[in-house]
Amino acid sequence: MSLKPEDWKDIRRGITLFTSEYLMVDGYKITLSIEMITDVKLKYVIWINGKLEGRWLTKDCEERRRFMYRKERFLYPLKTRKEYLKIAGKKKALERGILAKYSYWNWSFPSFAALKKVLLANNESIERCNSHGGAWVDSSLVVLKEADSIDEDSTGEEDLWG
Repeated sequence: MSLKPEDWKDIRRGITLFTSEYLMVDGYKITLSIEMITDVKLKYVIWINGKLEGRWLTKDCEERRRFMYRKERFLYPLKTRKEYLKIAGKKKALERGILAKYSYWNWSFPSFAALKKVLLANNESIERCNSHGGAWVDSSLVVLKEADSIDEDSTGEEDLWG
């Protein structure tokens, strides 16, 4: 099942600095949020099953293939490439690796469109989910019994600081 265009608009509007959106994508619990990268720069961040792991960025794995943003850059700056092409030509530049590129992976996306593109291209089932209190909660675990209630006389400080 895939989301409708109006669902994507609602998801985009629902992601703020203070709120996140939650999706179930091919069995993975996905949290979409916005994080401040610098004082003036925001990026969309994708959390997989409530976490971010560095190994997803460095090793080829399912999470990286499905959810990470791939960025490709030239090894040398434009000025260097132009100068070398002018002096030695394209054939020599290719032989020497002057036009070589490298790529890296990241869990932050520059735009919502880039995030949506990666999700749609690499996954089959995308469903919007509800959350409780800003975190993934298994509804079978949320059961308050009488024995679990808080005693009004107890402050609980012994448990926290004891």
